[in-house]
Amino acid sequence: ELQFRRVEQWRGEPHAREGQRLCFVDPAGHLPQPLLPAAIPALRWLRLPRLLILVDALSAATDPAFGGEPRIVAVQADWRDAAQRALAEAMRRASAVRGLWFASGAGAEEVSGWDGAIAEPTASLRSAEKSPSWRGKWADSLGDSRPARTLGCDFLLLRGKVLSVAARTPALPVFLPAATGDAPRSEVGWGHGRWYDLRGRRAAARADGD
Repeated sequence: ELQFRRVEQWRGEPHAREGQRLCFVDPAGHLPQPLLPAAIPALRWLRLPRLLILVDALSAATDPAFGGEPRIVAVQADWRDAAQRALAEAMRRASAVRGLWFASGAGAEEVSGWDGAIAEPTASLRSAEKSPSWRGKWADSLGDSRPARTLGCDFLLLRGKVLSVAARTPALPVFLPAATGDAPRSEVGWGHGRWYDLRGRRAAARADGD
């Protein structure tokens, strides 16, 4: 079993302990060959932004606290409903936010034309040919990470409050829930990143203005 760690600071010069060839590469660029097959998903995971904001089709997809940090915008909707689907599409076209746009919620795994989809915990994922390039899943516990990995998921979003750090490394990158008012931090501790719930922001702003 291989375990991966994100290392952002170190002292000295890295060197191989077992005679491997070491180099720094851009995970989105040309990758050296040959590579161990297990390394390919890990390099793909590094391309995921560490900030995810959850909005609904009526919410603003921007927030000044996040600035220009790379992000995923996940639009929560019932994608089986044509009206909600059309509203979400209009929101994406009208937004100036740059980043990855994911469909989230019931029926999200069937959506095409988006950067990714986040399925509900009970949803069955379709074949990779019919799915968006990134595939995530909502989860209630870290125990869901290994089954989700075998189903072709790229990451998990934990819905519940995390009470303790897992004794073993999750099998997938995990986005942990954060308080809406928190500013994003470059250091997120364990886990890949944080997700922020911004649903209802536009409606709340209008109510305050009235």
